[in-house]
Amino acid sequence: MAILDIVVLGVAIAVVAFVFVFYRRRRESFQMGPGKIIYGNDLPGKNPIGGITDAGSCARKCKDTTGCAYYTWLGPKSPIPNTCWLKSKEGEGRTMEWNDSFTGKPDELPKTPDKTNPILEYHNMVREKHGAEPLVWDDGIAAHAQIWANSCNLNHGSSDGASYGQNLAYGHRNPVTLEPDPIAAATDWYNEYKVIQASGGDISKGGHFAQMVWKEAKRMGCGINQCSLPNWGGAVGPYIVCEYDPPNIAFPQDYHLHVQVNPSF
Repeated sequence: MAILDIVVLGVAIAVVAFVFVFYRRRRESFQMGPGKIIYGNDLPGKNPIGGITDAGSCARKCKDTTGCAYYTWLGPKSPIPNTCWLKSKEGEGRTMEWNDSFTGKPDELPKTPDKTNPILEYHNMVREKHGAEPLVWDDGIAAHAQIWANSCNLNHGSSDGASYGQNLAYGHRNPVTLEPDPIAAATDWYNEYKVIQASGGDISKGGHFAQMVWKEAKRMGCGINQCSLPNWGGAVGPYIVCEYDPPNIAFPQDYHLHVQVNPSF
């Protein structure tokens, strides 16, 4: 084979490889959904938008902004945490993976499946045992709970006066990994039913449990933060906040209509 033929063949192979990689990258750039970050095509003068603690708020920003084709939300563990990026063109830009993010069109929100949400799954397990319908996860309530967790205020309260039910816990860690353990916190809340039983049915002995299995509750969301608390000797530990809608009623006389204390199985 002549040298010229070899050169031409080499150039042809290089062109084919370039085209393959180019179109592969373009095809990959169309991928959206959980864990996706797309760089490029930012709307001029609009980015980043800080203090956005949930993907739903980022989606609404995009929907309300002229020229926004899609958005990328970076969560609290992402490279630039709690930020919203509004994009001008769909299907272009460099894509990478980051588990604490979401990319979608203005009308697309991340869905949290029950099976991948252990604390929601735990709540629904105990609610079934106590005659209550399952809860659904609400990203807005979770963002609201996260704001309170970020405050490191161990008292019940709300940053904006919203009337959600609220369960709080501090210091629950996995003994092996030392990571926050919301299931351990929820287990402590749940076990208050035994205190209610021992007291002869005094519902005031188990307010956390009552909120977990409150029959009228429909939605929930939780937030977690690491807090250093001066009153606890400056110790740093996980602060877990779960909020519920509608909230329970504090110690009603007819609590038996709202709370089944004794488990069915």
